[in-house]
Amino acid sequence: MQRLLSLRDEDVECVEQQILGSQIKTSPRPSLQSALGANIQMSVWHAREKSPPPEPGEYPTFRFETVKVNSRGDVVKRMLAEATMFIEDLGEGVTLEMVKIPGGKFMMGAPSGEEGANEAHRPQQEVTVPEFWMGKYAVTRSQWQAAKLLAQTGPDPDTAEPTPAQNHRSSVQPLQAQPLQAQLKDLNRPIENVFWADAVEFCQWLSQHSGRAYQLPSGAQWEYACRAGTTTPFYFGETITPDLVNYNGNYAYGRGPKGKYRQKTTEVGSFPPNLFGLYDMHGNVWEWCLDGWHHFHLDHLDHTTAGSAWRLSGQKKFLCGGSWSYLPTNCRSAYRLNYPFHSRIDDIGFRVVCQSLSA
Repeated sequence: MQRLLSLRDEDVECVEQQILGSQIKTSPRPSLQSALGANIQMSVWHAREKSPPPEPGEYPTFRFETVKVNSRGDVVKRMLAEATMFIEDLGEGVTLEMVKIPGGKFMMGAPSGEEGANEAHRPQQEVTVPEFWMGKYAVTRSQWQAAKLLAQTGPDPDTAEPTPAQNHRSSVQPLQAQPLQAQLKDLNRPIENVFWADAVEFCQWLSQHSGRAYQLPSGAQWEYACRAGTTTPFYFGETITPDLVNYNGNYAYGRGPKGKYRQKTTEVGSFPPNLFGLYDMHGNVWEWCLDGWHHFHLDHLDHTTAGSAWRLSGQKKFLCGGSWSYLPTNCRSAYRLNYPFHSRIDDIGFRVVCQSLSA
């Protein structure tokens, strides 16, 4: 037909564009912000094709500054450091930054004489931790809401096999946390009011979306990552201050000062990180770990390797890191709190780990 009418290629292209433009109407995918504003009343979001992670030498790095304090909380040293990062795309402009944690050995638990330590933190044992990746921040409200959208395209709950978390959760409903309206603002603050099983299911949905295996950190992974090579009660040194950590500033640790009590969470990344480039491992929100609760001195467990969590069963789980409403002693690297997996409160959140980025 083109030859019969003596039409040029340019003429045909112009006609095709006019015809197709009148027949095909595309509507942009609503943004996460607009979806939240409409109480997530949106069409089904189809998962995008999975893309493999970059080659090991292609991971981006980021630079940051951390500090060291003396026993009075005075900053005595500022250090520049660099870490390797992988960015997981959650869609709708929301990402999850994962930091590479180098493998190594450390003494898990509190040393003799550490203020505030008890039998739950002793005896210390040397633990070998293989390399893994950990969330740069605690999971935020925007990341949580992105997971809620991802969950809309998951398997039919009436036909899918129950997950371990669902078997463990009794009557807890998935991804509830605080009422939606309460967390439509301040999207860069950590999600809170989270059941342990909710956190586990977030990891499962993230794994399904990415093709990579995400989970909660084991207790050993969490403490190793928090310490970042330090042996002091905090990764900043012998004490902390409200200028460095979000906790109940009406109280002090050791010779450190009292200060501001914010009485709420702060945006992730508001304070200096540790030497691994992880933010808010002290304070802000408690963070769930995968482990079932146990006492070092009673259970006689082998803590020498940290490839997996210890004793997953049990009604109580590990919480680590302290929170905005707790005392500074509860924010120590070695401190762990036992808490029922079926309970939640407004200062409990979590962060995720990934053992390998291979899909």
